[in-house]
Amino acid sequence: MWEFSTLRDLSIEYLGKPGMLDPVSKMLLGMKYHITHWLISGCDQLLNRTEGPRAEEAEQLGTVVTIKIYDLREVRIAARLRAIISILRRRFKLRLRTTSDPHLEFPQCTRQRSCSSYIVASLVEYIIFLYR
Repeated sequence: MWEFSTLRDLSIEYLGKPGMLDPVSKMLLGMKYHITHWLISGCDQLLNRTEGPRAEEAEQLGTVVTIKIYDLREVRIAARLRAIISILRRRFKLRLRTTSDPHLEFPQCTRQRSCSSYIVASLVEYIIFLYR
């Protein structure tokens, strides 16, 4: 009748263009208005950018979500280090020490992109669980 769904879709399409929203705004709006692909995109951007959430972003996201993001960033870094160590071992037949920390083990991660996707998915699941 009022075409509100069309207006919503147009708004999502317009604001979803690259550069329109920062990662935290995408996550917050995605949670508030149930736009899953914005939540996933925002998480992915926060996990894969050079620096973690800044103080003002952490304040917006909340302590629990911010800590989870930093935990997952550490897991991603550890996965990359394990991949590099593996390559070095194969190429140079080196015997390098690795960590025995079970939190750093992600057997689901076989390639960098699949690992990143797995980490983003686990963060999204956690955030959805948190805000139910």
